[in-house]
Amino acid sequence: MCSESLASILIVDDQKNWRKVLSLLLKNDPYKVIDADSFENAKNKLDSRYFDLVVLDVRMVDNDTFNVDGLALLNYIRDNHPTTKTIILTGYPDSVKDRSQVDAFILKVPPGSTFDEQGFRNLVHRILNKEK
Repeated sequence: MCSESLASILIVDDQKNWRKVLSLLLKNDPYKVIDADSFENAKNKLDSRYFDLVVLDVRMVDNDTFNVDGLALLNYIRDNHPTTKTIILTGYPDSVKDRSQVDAFILKVPPGSTFDEQGFRNLVHRILNKEK
């Protein structure tokens, strides 16, 4: 990340509420936040501009069927955008067997629980400001 420009973050989740919440959490930070609701939408955005960080859900619904578009997207990022950092955000902790492929892993909280908003912001800041 260049210190003179805003870091770009892509948030990928099929659930609009998660995309909105995560974007709102980062609104006061020096980041350009863009969201995508599917693998194809995210892939198109990744190929059209550089992102410093992608926050992605693993399991997304496509035509009312769960699939693992997040893992396919993670592989796509690793193959085509190797300098882009990644955070997995999921409600399915067993869905990612090899967590060494990502910079961080966050569990979505069950209904009635509280998401650690400040912890998320701190994690994003720490990942984007690591010495290279």
